[in-house]
Amino acid sequence: MMKRRKLPLHTKVKYSQGFTLVEMVTVIILLGIVSLGVTSLLRFGTQAYVDVTARDELIASGRFAVERLNREIRAALPNSVKETSGGTCIEFVPTVGSAIYQDVPVGPEASRNTIDIIRFDQTSPAYTTPENYDVVVYPLYPEDVYVAGNNKTASLQGLNETTTNEWELVLAGSMLFADDSPTSRLFFIERNSVEFCIIGSTLTRNNVLMAEDLSLASRFEVNEATHLRNAVVTALLVFERDGERVTFNNEVQVINVP
Repeated sequence: MMKRRKLPLHTKVKYSQGFTLVEMVTVIILLGIVSLGVTSLLRFGTQAYVDVTARDELIASGRFAVERLNREIRAALPNSVKETSGGTCIEFVPTVGSAIYQDVPVGPEASRNTIDIIRFDQTSPAYTTPENYDVVVYPLYPEDVYVAGNNKTASLQGLNETTTNEWELVLAGSMLFADDSPTSRLFFIERNSVEFCIIGSTLTRNNVLMAEDLSLASRFEVNEATHLRNAVVTALLVFERDGERVTFNNEVQVINVP
């Protein structure tokens, strides 16, 4: 029978040794350095995500506001767009359609309450509910629309389909318009104007919030129509949030002609 060999005492002690204090401190320092690096990486990544998200929100807000402005101003009644409140607001009258007239009462004719027109788009609100709108003939200045008594605007009462191609607009009262349109065009307009305003850091439409985070540099400018071009509305909208800044310098043409 074989006898087990006994190890020397110093060998047993050698195999039962643990970590030294120096080794533990070294490991702790290394773990601290690695943790600091990982934390910095996560912090920078998170901050980059927050910055990109803030910029995307500003851009989305600006694009929505600019697109809404573009659509509405392009459909504005010609020569109705004007600056108010020192360039912090613009006001205009929306159109819902237009038509070509055959005959409109203009001096020295006698006044009457009907206008003969060429048939127009039957999907227009002016066809389905004409009593909700006004008609305008040859507006040249904002005063022609906003000031009463210029004989440019009349309220509608109804519409008669007299023949296949010609209809008759019925006005709320007898009217004698100031001028004929060179293109025999009349516009159907809403009875209330629209006003976009920059109030503090907000953009509003008829006092309804449209966008936030605007800077004081934001403003509107209206260049009136000339013989060579349509009216142009410039909207400078500067959005700022958490150090991010996005600028929209947008020009919109009022494409209608009187």
